[in-house]
Amino acid sequence: MDISAIRAKLRAGYGKAAAKLGNACAIYRPGTADAAIAAGNLVATQPAAFDTAARFSFASPTSFDNRAFYVLTDATALAVGDYLVASGLTYFVATCDDIAPPLAIRCDRMLTIRRPQSGSPGSDYYGSDSTTNEATLLTSWPAALTESGNGQGTLSNLPGDVRSPWVKVLMPAGPAQIEFADVMYDDLATPSRYIVSGVLYSPLGCEITASQAEI
Repeated sequence: MDISAIRAKLRAGYGKAAAKLGNACAIYRPGTADAAIAAGNLVATQPAAFDTAARFSFASPTSFDNRAFYVLTDATALAVGDYLVASGLTYFVATCDDIAPPLAIRCDRMLTIRRPQSGSPGSDYYGSDSTTNEATLLTSWPAALTESGNGQGTLSNLPGDVRSPWVKVLMPAGPAQIEFADVMYDDLATPSRYIVSGVLYSPLGCEITASQAEI
């Protein structure tokens, strides 16, 4: 029996288990830089269940630190970079291996990513980045945000100064190349603005380090 036959049998088995244990899961495959989970990107709907352990014992409750979940479903319809929406939660597929169940990352924010353009020099001949003519790279892409480090202190280092927060962002590798100094806006009522300081692409997706800045 070759690997393709083993993969087909395993995925069929995962699918049968998901039909008993899971809920309806919508699969989205982004085709453009806009609205990753728009209706036009829907490719399938099938049962799926999510657990933090690959044995699918469902023994551990989800904690604040949980972002990675194994997916009990027939992975035949899945591809790395797909988004999964089930029970009001959104995930992106990070791995889709032959034997092991797929690994998905749960998303908690919707990000729009832009590239600043140079502003006009002021009276001191300094031209800063302009927020009025930023070029949009990605619009409304779900992503996972977690705290990264203890933040960065200010130059003045006064007792009342607050450290600038740093975050780590996990998301699929989209159609646009994210680079150093790009900016990200989340979907909060008062959006947070993050400045990209590092980007690492891998077969699992995109890992970004960014600092939070004032709007």
